[in-house]
Amino acid sequence: MSAAPFPDLSHESACSLDATGVEHDRGGQVGRGSSVITKPAWRVLPSWYLLTTEDRMIPPAAQRAMSERAGSPVTEVGASHSVYVSQPQAVASLIKEAAGGVPSATTQ
Repeated sequence: MSAAPFPDLSHESACSLDATGVEHDRGGQVGRGSSVITKPAWRVLPSWYLLTTEDRMIPPAAQRAMSERAGSPVTEVGASHSVYVSQPQAVASLIKEAAGGVPSATTQ
């Protein structure tokens, strides 16, 4: 395994991540079950986007286009596609920001 897709991870972490078998760039299919998606969630639910500027799986320009299409506020971080491994604090901060921006079920 080459650590190339994950330049901000140690070689050991990159190999470990690759060994999980998670579909990083292997063309995995989302929703293999029988569920039918009739409306994308990003059209009806608020969303936030963590743009990874060193991503070698999804180019930053494509990420910008997706986030703009969804109307998501964007936070940029210098990280690879596996930002949740290399910069978990950035991910946690965005989750906290998003959680603070959505009314709770008890107040609706």
